[in-house]
Amino acid sequence: MIFIDSCYNDLAKQYSREFSRLESFYFLKCTPNSDSSAFRKNGLYFVHNTSCCRWRRFRRCRLKHFNLLAASDNYSWLWIGGAIFAIVLAIFTFVIVTTYGRLWLQAYMSGANVRLLSLIGMTLRRVNANTIVKAQVMIAQAGITIANGGGKTTSVLESHYLAGGDVARVVLAIIAANRAGLELDFERAAAIDLSGRDLREAVRTSIFPKVIDCPDPAFAGNTRLSAIAKNGVELLTHVRVTVRTNLDQLIGGATEETIIARVGQGIVSTIGSMDSHEEALATPDRISKAVLQQGIQSNTAYEIVSIDIANIDVGRNIGA
Repeated sequence: MIFIDSCYNDLAKQYSREFSRLESFYFLKCTPNSDSSAFRKNGLYFVHNTSCCRWRRFRRCRLKHFNLLAASDNYSWLWIGGAIFAIVLAIFTFVIVTTYGRLWLQAYMSGANVRLLSLIGMTLRRVNANTIVKAQVMIAQAGITIANGGGKTTSVLESHYLAGGDVARVVLAIIAANRAGLELDFERAAAIDLSGRDLREAVRTSIFPKVIDCPDPAFAGNTRLSAIAKNGVELLTHVRVTVRTNLDQLIGGATEETIIARVGQGIVSTIGSMDSHEEALATPDRISKAVLQQGIQSNTAYEIVSIDIANIDVGRNIGA
């Protein structure tokens, strides 16, 4: 270790220009009233303001060390480490932007609150991020709310997706029901979808009632019901039932096959209770009203709008 006195001020000034890259900074206490500052370069300690100090007095000086930054050698490792970290960060950012940037920008411009971390989490959870973002964009554009907060909306959509449901079909059904003034929340729509029912068809039938033929030619093999009045005359009738889906009873409710069976039973019993077939021919509306009063829509997935006798013909005279 070599200490250079103030006679080497020129050399000290030369190295002082590189002060920011020095390893350490020291205070040399030579006398109680004088401090000398020194810095190290290439193993040498350069001392400033030491005109009052001599070499023999330096040997008795007490050296007080202050860590300034880091060694000049360590600085090179810091630069290398920082460069590697910056390169890795740049690659990671590039991958994230190219993978999720388009989806995030689409959601942001549509007013859907989808966070970038949520998109990354969807990939880790094997959720189709494109499906979830598209559903949230439709919800935002329709102006409806399926959960409180954007994060909760993402969570409920992901939950339904992971459960095996059709997220797009559920969202479209909710939007259609909302436009038609029907009450259909996400939980009920998701339950209907997971139960295997055609949710879109159910909502469409709630808005636009459909007509069921009784009997159904596809199952019964004929197009007319046979009923016999008390006088023994057979009447052949074709009935058309207009129904609307009851969303509240869609899960667990009986299907349209039950409606057809109950309507057929009601037609046969009503005509059978009449004294004459002419009574049925004269007032066919009595048959419809009597069947409706039997509560045939109970525990079914449908509400009966009307029962209409489309055709009634006289058949055989069984009594004769």
